[in-house]
Amino acid sequence: GGKSLILTTTNGTLAVKNCLGANSLLMGAFLNLDAVVNKLLRFTEVVLVCAGTENNYSMDDGLCAAWIIHRLKLRVKTELDDLGHHLLEGLNPAQHLTSALKDCHHLNYLVSKGYARDVDYCLQVDIHRVVPVYDDGRIIAS
Repeated sequence: GGKSLILTTTNGTLAVKNCLGANSLLMGAFLNLDAVVNKLLRFTEVVLVCAGTENNYSMDDGLCAAWIIHRLKLRVKTELDDLGHHLLEGLNPAQHLTSALKDCHHLNYLVSKGYARDVDYCLQVDIHRVVPVYDDGRIIAS
């Protein structure tokens, strides 16, 4: 509470840096999915950026983006590019995240390195209402 935390990531930091020209920059995950969608409803144009893993596409990022798109489409008229359509076509809303990501390379790597509990935590949906935002060189809770 009230303290600063410094976090660096391999790809998340680069993704943020590459988005610095955006009017708003929100951080989303499965953990805060509904809160992110609620915030995105305030915008007329949204670009979803997946950080990936070691400069490659990461299935978990794509699935999270698909869920954001799916939930947005349930609430507002949404125009998608080809990738957005492709992500939605692969989404099965009835499928549990663990099952949907069973072949995810980076997720399996983390599990093999002893981070199974961290992965299980991150695959929870809508347990947080906070949406981190980038503001003047800092990521803060909104």
